[in-house]
Amino acid sequence: MYPLITLGSAAIQTSMVAWIAALWVGAYLASRECQRGNIAGRGVVWNIVAIAVVLTVVGGRLAYAAQNPSTFSNPLQMVLPAPASLSLDAGVLFGVSAALAYIGWRKIPLARLLDALAPGALGALAIVAVGQWLSGDAYGTLSSLPWAMALGGESRHPVQLYDALGALVGWVVVGQIVRFYPFPDGSIATLASAWYSVTRLVVDAFRDESVPLSGGYRPTQVIALIVLLASLGIMARIIESEHTRGITGSVPERR
Repeated sequence: MYPLITLGSAAIQTSMVAWIAALWVGAYLASRECQRGNIAGRGVVWNIVAIAVVLTVVGGRLAYAAQNPSTFSNPLQMVLPAPASLSLDAGVLFGVSAALAYIGWRKIPLARLLDALAPGALGALAIVAVGQWLSGDAYGTLSSLPWAMALGGESRHPVQLYDALGALVGWVVVGQIVRFYPFPDGSIATLASAWYSVTRLVVDAFRDESVPLSGGYRPTQVIALIVLLASLGIMARIIESEHTRGITGSVPERR
């Protein structure tokens, strides 16, 4: 495992490098799709990503400071980079809210934007999973398969690589669909969401870093199932809406 990348006397966490690379690749792919589909300029996508990331970090740090005021004896400590001192759920809420506000202000069609973001998001998730594999984050159940990884003196399922492979295949499949097949607005994003939900539903059965619920299912599998059902429901509504619109459009106007 390679939890740290050393550059001279400096060291940086591999997982952090993976997240930075994932954000860059995801934003680049999304900006290209937005420009190709005439949804928004490339700079707009980079602005959305920057706003989401900065507000996630700032909001997460402020929320953590509010919840743990004794942690920061000096107010200047709040600006120091310490990922462990973030309230991630509150930070994501801040970041997503700010990004949505910016999207609304620029009057960008949300469904079409999400469709453009979807392939890049799958590619970014694949990079994050590879970063987890390199750093040793997330580990699988015991395995005797030929491709099992040695971790802590035991052979385990390389769940990070399973996750990366599922996201990577999804990126290729969804990316090809975007290019060659006309789909209703919002359906590409729901397809990508459903794909990754199935990936996590299967892969997380081999994870071993969380306590399983009754029945042997992991909490992340329950979340993945909920997201999958929601994605399929939204997809059904989109298809039904398009079908109804097509029928309505085909009926001659009465005089």
